[in-house]
Amino acid sequence: MSMQKAVGEKIRMYRKQKGMSIEELAARIYKSKSILSKYELGESVFDMETLYNIAEALDIEPAQLFEPRRKDALKQNERYGIFTANKLYAYMLVREKNYKLIKSLLMFHGDEADSATLYLQVPDFEHYTDCQVLYSGQLYCYPSNAVIQLTNQADSSDHGSLYTAIRMGGSNYCIGLIMMSGYSTHDPGALKILLTRRPVEDEQLLENVLTITRDDQSQTKRSNIFGYKISAIDEKLFP
Repeated sequence: MSMQKAVGEKIRMYRKQKGMSIEELAARIYKSKSILSKYELGESVFDMETLYNIAEALDIEPAQLFEPRRKDALKQNERYGIFTANKLYAYMLVREKNYKLIKSLLMFHGDEADSATLYLQVPDFEHYTDCQVLYSGQLYCYPSNAVIQLTNQADSSDHGSLYTAIRMGGSNYCIGLIMMSGYSTHDPGALKILLTRRPVEDEQLLENVLTITRDDQSQTKRSNIFGYKISAIDEKLFP
């Protein structure tokens, strides 16, 4: 993907996350609807002043309109286990009338701050910028565990935190706990989250792994601590 097209997709994504129509954004940057549409489609070249005007209108930093750096980019902070990848596939499970699998994409910019972006609830991984909710934040990675602090880009009162142990030895997955303070109900809640290096197509397998079991509930009652064991998952499930 060209840089021009990638930036255009980011403009469209942030505009939608802010609940802003293309006409409204065009008016704010003193451009026509047609030229802004070409920017978003990557069909027209824009100068740096226009880029800064768009970022200001969207209330974001200009750097957020650029694609995350590639894996070979210079890194200042060490990462471990599965977090050496710059892109991870994330899965969660909620229950309404039936179980609903939430597919998301987690990206790390690889820059000095180890910036993280969570594209929550994507239609598919190719069109991840069409996510339902966009979170950004920071990764704190250590040899034994990782923490990601996240903030909803459309609602700064909504925060999330992801906690997981690090599985060393080049593991292709890890399971953690994600705490959400405002998503869906505006009440705090916690979900199991599965992170994998590659997409997982078997939805029944994902449901089995992500369902809160009686053993999970018993362990919580015994310790009075929300926590989920990961030792029962066979590495063969996510080769």
